[in-house]
Amino acid sequence: MQIRKDPVIIAGMHHSGTTLLTKIIALGGLFIIQDMGHSETKLFTIRLNDTLLMRGQWYKNPILSVAEVLALKPLFTEFLSKELAPYFKANGYSAARRWGFKDPRACVLLPLYLNSFPEATVVHIVRDPQNVAASLSRQQKRGIGRFQDLEFWKTLRAQHVKRVRSCKKKIPDRYYEIKYEQLCRQPMLVISKLFTFLELEMNHEVETFAEKKIKRPKFYA
Repeated sequence: MQIRKDPVIIAGMHHSGTTLLTKIIALGGLFIIQDMGHSETKLFTIRLNDTLLMRGQWYKNPILSVAEVLALKPLFTEFLSKELAPYFKANGYSAARRWGFKDPRACVLLPLYLNSFPEATVVHIVRDPQNVAASLSRQQKRGIGRFQDLEFWKTLRAQHVKRVRSCKKKIPDRYYEIKYEQLCRQPMLVISKLFTFLELEMNHEVETFAEKKIKRPKFYA
C-alpha cells in the first residue's frame, strides 16, 4: 500500500497544547492514528522517535545538533520502509487520505522528517515559556521523573522552538504557527484560519469540542 508523501507534522514543545491541537485537526478530517495517550502514535512516539532515534533522551539538553539528527537517516529510512505501510493498513488507512501525526520529539527531529518527506506541512504550536516550564515541573515525566528546575525547562523549550522555526525557511508555504494563548482566547477564529490553511472543513464536532474542551480564561494544559 502506498502512503501519501505529504504528512502534516504537528510540532510543539511538551505541554504546549499539541494534544488539544491534534484532537481538533483529527476532528477536521485529517487521518491521525491516536493509539496512546496524549493523541500520540505508538509507531512514531515510542518505536521510532523515542526508542530507536533518541534512545529515551527526549529531554536531552542541549538537543541533538542538526548534523546528529541527519546522521540518523539510515535508521529512519529502514524503519519506515518496513513498518509504515503495514502499521497504517492495520489502522484503517486509505491511500487517498492525507495523514499526520503529533509528537513533541518531532521538534528536535524535524530536519530529518523534512529531508525524508520534503512535501510535508508543519503546524507548530507555541506556548508562553513560563507556563510550559511550570506545567512540566509539576508532573512526572518518563525518563526524568518530576524535575522542578524551571530554567532547565525554559532552556529546553527555547531550543525546541528555535529548531522548528529554523525549518520554516525550507517550507515557507507549508509552515503554520499558532500561539496557544490565542487559541484559548479566540478558539473558533484560530481554528477557522488553520483549517483554511490545511484545506479542512469546519464541522459541528469541531465546534462542540472547542466549546467543551478549550477553557477560557484558564488555559488548557
